[in-house]
Amino acid sequence: MKNSFKSLFITQCLNAFNDNIFKNSLILIVTYESLSAYGLQTTEIISIASFLFTLPYLLFSALAGSLSDKFAKDKMAQHIKLIEVFIMSLTIIALPSRNISFLLFLLFCMGMQSAFLGPVKYAALPELVKSKDLLRVNGIFQMGTFFSILVGTATGGILVKLYSSESHLIGIFLTIFSILGYLSARRIPKLKAQNSTITSSPNFVQNLKLAFQYPSIKYSIIFASWLWFIGNYYISTLPLIIKNYFFLDEGVSTLFMASFSIGIAIGSILSNKISTQSSISKCIFVGIIGMTLSHLIACFFLEQPEQTTQNIEGIGAFFQNPKAIMLLISISVVSIFGGLYVVPLQTLVQMNAKKQECARMISAMNIIQAISLLLSSLMLFLLFRIDLNIHQHYYVLAVLYFLMAILTFKHLDFFKEQKA
Repeated sequence: MKNSFKSLFITQCLNAFNDNIFKNSLILIVTYESLSAYGLQTTEIISIASFLFTLPYLLFSALAGSLSDKFAKDKMAQHIKLIEVFIMSLTIIALPSRNISFLLFLLFCMGMQSAFLGPVKYAALPELVKSKDLLRVNGIFQMGTFFSILVGTATGGILVKLYSSESHLIGIFLTIFSILGYLSARRIPKLKAQNSTITSSPNFVQNLKLAFQYPSIKYSIIFASWLWFIGNYYISTLPLIIKNYFFLDEGVSTLFMASFSIGIAIGSILSNKISTQSSISKCIFVGIIGMTLSHLIACFFLEQPEQTTQNIEGIGAFFQNPKAIMLLISISVVSIFGGLYVVPLQTLVQMNAKKQECARMISAMNIIQAISLLLSSLMLFLLFRIDLNIHQHYYVLAVLYFLMAILTFKHLDFFKEQKA
């Protein structure tokens, strides 16, 4: 990995690592301590947590993209990471308090700083590497990101298991790694502002209009958002499935969520080889078909248990449960094909964007991803409200998968490099 890319890579990995320690710790604490507030049950709080983490991407991505095009991206990254240090220091008192409002507010703040970092990191890549290397570098970038999600998710589970009664230690851990992220950001090579003449920050509607005037960018952005829609659904529901269907503990929940992340990392690396040997559009189509079929297989291993109360067991019991093992394999395969699907789509946005507009193209992608995540959280909330069991949620997802596969096939001609 070239030095010009290395510091940005490390900064992003540390950001993803910290995000997922905090988010997974919060989900596990709420789930396994059955916390409630304001008349909301555990499942509803988890849905709201996902919503609040995502909402800043909708609210602030347009501003973030405009600022990232206007100012040097290395300086932007440093300021954003410094804000993260402050946010994470507050978790030292927030986590032991079990104050749901305070914790959800900090989750919103973490989403906000990540929303500002998004256009910076992805728009900086075309400035740091050659166009012909973008697909490979994006694969590495996504692999590192999702490996960090894997490690962060696993670390969050371990920290909750070890220190749930001394959770200020989790806050200290988060603060230390946010400081490391800031130090890494200071080593990003100096970059010049690409469009210092921007005088106003567009709202998200204007941002989308700018991006959607280019068909290849528009369809790449829209279809890439599917991974985030279903990914959010899996991450939000897997702890509930593991606890309420298989009666297994948070260690097994962490294993499932970590497997999803590492699967995307594997698919991200494979996407470069498949796209090079075949074509970007074929790689995308193989990805969506593989995701659809793997999800259907996962549905076969989900059925509501006859007993609703049973002792929660650990990892040993998991290895004695064939259905749980097959569900893990199926979800992991979904995520591998997810990496094949999403990396080429994200790379096409960078390839097809003008340098002076690249950050705003990335922010448009973040906005659509935020909308897809919000819709995913809303669907989760509504399906719980109408008393559908979790395995029935997965049947609804299967129908949506079929629709996305058909739409992807119909738009394959747009998935190619075509400079804006």
